[in-house]
Amino acid sequence: FDMFEGTDAKAAAGDDSTAVDRVAALEAATGCTVYRGWPITEVRDVRRCYTSLSPQLSDAEAWMSYERKVAAAWRSDRSRLL
Repeated sequence: FDMFEGTDAKAAAGDDSTAVDRVAALEAATGCTVYRGWPITEVRDVRRCYTSLSPQLSDAEAWMSYERKVAAAWRSDRSRLL
């Protein structure tokens, strides 16, 4: 676990001996939660995580549904899909 030099996050992560300890220190210092789940990188990941999606959706439709859900979580001025 390493952060870019000069960021507040690197200082917040501290010098603990393990990556797990540094992540815990970062979370405690910044009040954030670092994502630890399985990332969504493929359509099969979308279908695994969003089981409510219709199995009749094409891969493109399933992916766009995922992108819309992610976009809805962002501020409207940052979202590319509305």
